[in-house]
Amino acid sequence: DTFQGTTPMGAVDWQVTDTSTLGFTVTRGFKSGGFPTVVDPRLGSNTLDKPYDSEFTMEYELTSKNELWDGRLRLNGTAFWTEYDPFQVCQFNGPSYLCNSNGSATIRGIELEYILTPMEGLQFNGFFNWLDSRINNMQLVDPTIRGCQQPGCPSLEQPPASVPGSILPVDVSGNKLTRSPNWAGSFGVQYEFDFGRWGFFTEET
Repeated sequence: DTFQGTTPMGAVDWQVTDTSTLGFTVTRGFKSGGFPTVVDPRLGSNTLDKPYDSEFTMEYELTSKNELWDGRLRLNGTAFWTEYDPFQVCQFNGPSYLCNSNGSATIRGIELEYILTPMEGLQFNGFFNWLDSRINNMQLVDPTIRGCQQPGCPSLEQPPASVPGSILPVDVSGNKLTRSPNWAGSFGVQYEFDFGRWGFFTEET
């Protein structure tokens, strides 16, 4: 099999003021398809043993970069939207590494980050992130069952009535993507002590 794709990108920047910039970027992403790492002959003609398709994304990003209070505050914001179509999900099952690409997904969010220096040597910094991720439509088989090792294990190509419900694909549409919390953030404080010719010492919290 052959996997190929083009990944064009377009970007526009607008210098709103001497200290503020807006930018908009559109990018097409590509992740190659592939093949299962282990094929058990007892799986027969199971469609899950066939090559899986490449993953494609369309990514839209709006950014705002600003310096305020005579440069004492740096405030940046980003709004992003990513569409996966098709969307890849890979699963481990013992020595097997199997992937599906039969669905689509969406990720969108907003991120704010800042660095504030109210006085010489003192600095505050942090970020705030809101994320919404969803599988739009997809069907998956439980990874602990999909590589059925028992003799006579039925193929998923058989009529549903003859296949145990435990190895039928499950509709996971609407589920969140893994490792994608709705909220994330951080806060930090640093103070730099000046010891003259002996250098500097920075305390971080």
